[in-house]
Amino acid sequence: MGGCLVLVAGISGTGKTKLCEGIVKKWKPNVVHLNKDKTLAEYAKMKGTTAEEVLRDYKKERKFVYDMYYRTAEEELEKGKTVLLDNPHVKELLHFPEWWESINRLCERTKSRLVFIKCFIPDLREYRERLERRGLGRDREKLRTSETFRKFLEYEPLDFKAPKGSLAVDTSRKVDFQKVIGFIERSKGIKL
Repeated sequence: MGGCLVLVAGISGTGKTKLCEGIVKKWKPNVVHLNKDKTLAEYAKMKGTTAEEVLRDYKKERKFVYDMYYRTAEEELEKGKTVLLDNPHVKELLHFPEWWESINRLCERTKSRLVFIKCFIPDLREYRERLERRGLGRDREKLRTSETFRKFLEYEPLDFKAPKGSLAVDTSRKVDFQKVIGFIERSKGIKL
């Protein structure tokens, strides 16, 4: 019996990690939360460097980090666990169809269901303020000028079309974690 792979998607700053942490808090030990930023921090530890240095070299290190990330997900799915993949996934969804194929193969190998949860904030001003408040280096580049912000949102839109059968969660409102968990439990999975 396989597990359940939950892709928690949305551009950076839309509340994916907070959503995942709320699900884990209400549902543990039935779920494994894999967070890209925590994976990067772990990778930095393995390399004997800092997370900031890894982020600086992120484009060069990205493939290794993601391979490690998906390999860990596969190991947990093989144990029949529910795995929350906390990563934007927007760029992959919109621009890299081969990524979808690899996710489907991962689910087929592990006999796992695939569930998609889209995190979004409907108000652009609120989203921009959220990025400014959290003050991360990777956000500063996006916010540097109105043109850099526009280009970022053009490539990775704030609101994007999610696959049929997905759950959309407006993270600017109070999240009903039991509703989200119920959706995961009831979902028959999607084929992308």
